[in-house]
Amino acid sequence: MQQVRRRKGLSKPDRSIGDTRLSPAQYADLVKSSGRPAKAMLDRFTASPKWDTLPDGLRRIIIRDVVEKSRKAAKGQMLRTRPELLQAQILERVKRRQGER
Repeated sequence: MQQVRRRKGLSKPDRSIGDTRLSPAQYADLVKSSGRPAKAMLDRFTASPKWDTLPDGLRRIIIRDVVEKSRKAAKGQMLRTRPELLQAQILERVKRRQGER
């Protein structure tokens, strides 16, 4: 995946979920839980003989889409399984709304 990131211009995942900054341990979990499924799916795509026939631009779109969806799913999973993150998200929303008044 490191080679794909260098060649295709992918960045590392955000260190925040919404306005909530992740701890180093939480960030490591996010990287693992988003990277493993993305890599598995991209491995399946790139192993296909059809992969090499796709134009570079389309391959970049596919890679970016797989990575973005995997990151989004991992963030959602973290919010469901880590109540402290969900609570922090709710508190940030309340603060923003109170500041708007």
